[in-house]
Amino acid sequence: MYGGARKRVEAGAAEAGAAEAAAEAGAAAEAGAVSEAAEPQFATPIADVDNAALTQRDMLALVSAAVDEGGLVAHNISGYNALVDGGLNGIMTQYFDIDRMYANVRNQTEADRRCKSHHVRIQFFDLRVGRPTCTTYLTGKFTDLYPRHARVTGIPYSGAITMGATVTVRAIFADGHAEERAAEIPPFQVGGFPVMVGSSRCHTGNCARAALKELGEDPADPGGYFIAKRGEYVVDLLENIRYNSFHFHLRMKPNEHVRAEFLSQPGGAFENSSQVRLRYMTNGQITIEINSTKFEKAKLPFWLVFRLFGLSDRAAAAAVVFDLADGGPVTARMLDILERAFQLADATFAPLLPVLHVDQLVQMTAERVATFLTNPGAYQNSESAIAYLNEDLLGSPSRPGGLDKILLPHMGQTGESRIRKLRFLGLAIHKLLLVHLGALPPTDRDSYRNKRVHGAGVSLAKAFKTQVNNILVLKVLQGIKRELKNNPWESITEGSIVDTFRNATASGDLNRAMEQAITAGKKTVIVRHRASTNRVSSQALERKNMLNTISALRTVVTQNAGNASKQTERADMMRRVHPTYLGFICVAQSADTGENVGMRKQLGITASVCSAGDALPLKQRLLADPDVTPLDAVDSADMVRRGLARVFVNGEWVGCAASAHALVARYRAARRAGRGVDPLATIYHDPVTDEVEFWLDVGRLRRPLLVVDNNAAEYDAALRARHAWRRAGGAGPEPPRVEFAQNVRFTPAHAAGIAAGRVALADLVREGVVEYVTPEEQENCLIAPSVVELRARRADVTTRGRPAAGTR
Repeated sequence: MYGGARKRVEAGAAEAGAAEAAAEAGAAAEAGAVSEAAEPQFATPIADVDNAALTQRDMLALVSAAVDEGGLVAHNISGYNALVDGGLNGIMTQYFDIDRMYANVRNQTEADRRCKSHHVRIQFFDLRVGRPTCTTYLTGKFTDLYPRHARVTGIPYSGAITMGATVTVRAIFADGHAEERAAEIPPFQVGGFPVMVGSSRCHTGNCARAALKELGEDPADPGGYFIAKRGEYVVDLLENIRYNSFHFHLRMKPNEHVRAEFLSQPGGAFENSSQVRLRYMTNGQITIEINSTKFEKAKLPFWLVFRLFGLSDRAAAAAVVFDLADGGPVTARMLDILERAFQLADATFAPLLPVLHVDQLVQMTAERVATFLTNPGAYQNSESAIAYLNEDLLGSPSRPGGLDKILLPHMGQTGESRIRKLRFLGLAIHKLLLVHLGALPPTDRDSYRNKRVHGAGVSLAKAFKTQVNNILVLKVLQGIKRELKNNPWESITEGSIVDTFRNATASGDLNRAMEQAITAGKKTVIVRHRASTNRVSSQALERKNMLNTISALRTVVTQNAGNASKQTERADMMRRVHPTYLGFICVAQSADTGENVGMRKQLGITASVCSAGDALPLKQRLLADPDVTPLDAVDSADMVRRGLARVFVNGEWVGCAASAHALVARYRAARRAGRGVDPLATIYHDPVTDEVEFWLDVGRLRRPLLVVDNNAAEYDAALRARHAWRRAGGAGPEPPRVEFAQNVRFTPAHAAGIAAGRVALADLVREGVVEYVTPEEQENCLIAPSVVELRARRADVTTRGRPAAGTR
């Protein structure tokens, strides 16, 4: 079915000292990778690179360079900076664009009786987080608040949040005309936001050691923590499943054969996500469950979603099996399963089985999922109500939303992306059935290939969304709704709207809620009798010594550590050391006893966490690549017949390629040469499904490896020339022999430069000597445990990488 699982050897060897456990403790360096593609042209051929004098001490210099690159807690600070420098403003301006319609309940005057409804629109803008300040007791004036003073006084180390808003209220009358009142609220303070020590909002951020001493701060303090309630708290690195990826699980419940879970997140690290669950049930049904308030607990038959978007049942089957004419046993088995599934639905959606007209399907589906529909008889007698409900279900250009927005939003959020979404959904069902048939393995939930690690930035963004909605948005809407209920429309003015808005946001609940989210850990946060689940994992920082402090700031916590019983097989498996930990998670450190055994881990000494990169330039480059056919231009049947590999960017299916290994090799070579590909981009080839994945999302673990180069192109050319010479009977001069050689380009001169401060890790990355690798890409690598092993394999052609065609 996947006709082209290709064997490839990407990587080779490099560095480190003795044992790998010692490497995690800082006694040895990490390994490197051999490229399958040719790197940038070097002045010195790899066979002539002289680094035979490299010692373990020289290799430790590389570890030192990795630590010095940003510090051991740089990932905490960079993630928080991304949140306060633009993430919070994006959350408020994009995801809290409030649009509400309220029925008019006033009937005291004639004007009240003529007004049918009110339309309220609120748009926020220009959110900013300031630096921490406090008031001086004697003068009452504001002064800068420094971490030392916050610890002593117990004043929250937080910065003021200011933002503005535009409020528009429209009264819609029975005769069809509308009147509008608008008010622009200039930026004002709505609360406070915790400030991380050492971040861009901290007064000590970027201060020199001498300046820190003058301020009474510890010049050796790494930062990366918060100060609240007279204590210091660390927001843990929290494991999460990888977004925009399929996660397949067998027999999660007695009535399920297999389940697929998919968290779809468009854009950057702070955008909202939408969850989709697909199930192949023991009774033959294939259902789709969308985790949203509109479709809450509704298990839609898979054929219904395809029909709602205008696809016939035959086209839906083709989207799942790819080639209906394929006579293979897997396709035949899939078609048997689909034939039965097309005839099944639960009692709620069974009446829709014979319905094929799209408009009728939309109307009948809307009636079943619209929880706000209290009078179906009255609704069916109103053409405008029918149109509104249908538009609310699917979405439209005039009113974006519905399935267009909540179903697989990473594939698009408009009507133009519906066919692409259905093809992606067909791929999901295709893999679901392959897992059921045993052709694909279920997802390894413990592998770091399928995980992401979210730091303080992402965790606090989730808490901020929850608390802003509960404390700010709901109170503003309640205030405006109360104002419209208690006062006639004629008395609603710009001034009254501004006063209502300011009164609703005048409390300091937001600062208290965010502080509680950090100090409470994974517990329920209660503010003004409103409870919300806290999604921030944190711990109190205990300064026993510097090593203990650094350890706390690099702790990785498994999501359900507090609830996982140690009595089940699953609890045992999730606590074991997984092979993908190597180089990223310390395999030696763990809690001694208790629930935290294997659940609270430490990052490896050179490992760090990636921030989100910009995937749009990479996507555009791939779509413009002649070796990549855009998804809209390739047919599913043609994809199978030609053996094309699927290409994904951050989980979005963008197209297909004829040669996956050549595409991967070429883009890795461009990344190493610094030619238009982010040096932190993950480029991974899955040989089982023949898929190419490009990742620039947040939370990927990374570590630096020395790149092992070779003279494979020259070696192959010499072998071919000598073979041709022998076949010709030895006519002419004998071609020269070329001995195979592979080596790293890291030399004692580099190590000396690192020790002297002249060479940084970024310099080695730019030169193509070092490359960052993530857990996915590490699966495509061969890694030598030490430079000694590399020297032993220097002339071993069986561990070589294959150069990409045309690169040398």
